[in-house]
Amino acid sequence: MSPEKLTQESARNEGAIALATRRSACPTPGFTAAERLDPFWDGLWEQGSSASWLSLDLAGRMEQSGRGRVPAHLAIPATSLRDSLRSAARSQPRLNAMSVIDSWRTVTGEQLAAITGDTASAGARSRTMAELWAAGIADQGSLTGGMSATGSDRRTLLYRPSRTKNFDRDVSSRITYPEWISVTAGLPWASGGQYDRHNILAAELALRIAEYCEAGAVVGEKLSTWDLLAYRGAGQAAPPAGMQRAADATLIRTDGARIAVELTASMTGALEKKVRAWAELLNRTRTADTALAAVVFVVATPPGKKLNRGEAVARVRTVVQKAARDYSGIIGDRTQSRMFVVSWEDWFPSAHHASPEFFTLEAWRPSGAPFSPTTLWEKASLLDVFDTPFEPLYPEDALAVLDNLTGVRSVPRWLRTGNPPQLWPMAIKALGFTTIPIPAPEDPERERVLLGAARGATSTAGAPKRLRFGGPDVPRLRP
Repeated sequence: MSPEKLTQESARNEGAIALATRRSACPTPGFTAAERLDPFWDGLWEQGSSASWLSLDLAGRMEQSGRGRVPAHLAIPATSLRDSLRSAARSQPRLNAMSVIDSWRTVTGEQLAAITGDTASAGARSRTMAELWAAGIADQGSLTGGMSATGSDRRTLLYRPSRTKNFDRDVSSRITYPEWISVTAGLPWASGGQYDRHNILAAELALRIAEYCEAGAVVGEKLSTWDLLAYRGAGQAAPPAGMQRAADATLIRTDGARIAVELTASMTGALEKKVRAWAELLNRTRTADTALAAVVFVVATPPGKKLNRGEAVARVRTVVQKAARDYSGIIGDRTQSRMFVVSWEDWFPSAHHASPEFFTLEAWRPSGAPFSPTTLWEKASLLDVFDTPFEPLYPEDALAVLDNLTGVRSVPRWLRTGNPPQLWPMAIKALGFTTIPIPAPEDPERERVLLGAARGATSTAGAPKRLRFGGPDVPRLRP
């Protein structure tokens, strides 16, 4: 490394904290942020680096044309997944993986293991992921580049949902209603929005927040739509035409406040359109009504790009400042106090290091004195209830989301500690029963207790594991 670059690295690391010195809430050894590959700094997305993907359809066409053969560990019957879904134990890692790729769109194998705790799913020879691939549910990819490791290295593995209808056709009918909700959160399975770098950085940022910050939950793009954040998901009317957008991720604070996260890497005209749309949304919604407290724009320009961090942040600030001025909000709910800007390097100045500001999610917003750039932009914390207040009209409603998300498998498992609603009554009602069905005794004369009542050391019959929302592997206590 040149002396100039050493000086730059030293300046960036001044005051930075090694993630390895901080306790991570992630209970999966080997997969904390201090141990995972750093998707920003570790050279994964420099100029010339790309992701190479293999889908079931592509593999079939390549094999038919004689251009290659399906890898041995993927050459399994398409029915393997169906067989696995019949077993409550074997189905768990499959359901976990499907939920993660459905919500986060693209993840690394390490991120998948961190979120779910299924360490085997991160391996290059994972049976779970091989079955999802053979069923046309998940594509497998690897990071490629001039010095990249081979696709057999678990650290380069990527997963995303396949562009097929196979989940609806082959999976939905083979799992219970509570299992389906735990995978999809009650929304249609989706396979769009596959922007590899963008999605992986969003997942990494959300994971780090879940590991090191005071968070109630973090959710991916699928559960970050405007409809969920500010309209029907908040008990309001449906969004008007043209307001069908989504954040890249959402942080839900322990008080129920929602913080939308938008990553931006390029300074195109689309950025201004996106920022103005968010300003318009905040202008027409109240925090107390919707729980949408703020949006933070995280500038994540690749380190190898010619556009430096300072220039990129300045451009985003200019756009945000103008949008917040044009859509100002109301007294007590000013748009300028709800739009934040920060760079990836502000929070993570080098690989596996974080600045002190990250742990309280401090960023900049145009809420100061509007006389000059030096007084207009002030630093505030997204987690601090005084800096970013939230006083809901109905506190219990604002917190209900944390209980509901306890059963959703795409949420990092250590955050799923609430009391999820029981969905089994709906499931058995759909089958024509009003209570949990219990077989009749073989000898009615000898059975003089009510069916389903406790006998001896047993207790009243409960719902089977596969009918319990939250699944048998959801932790009940924080580590």
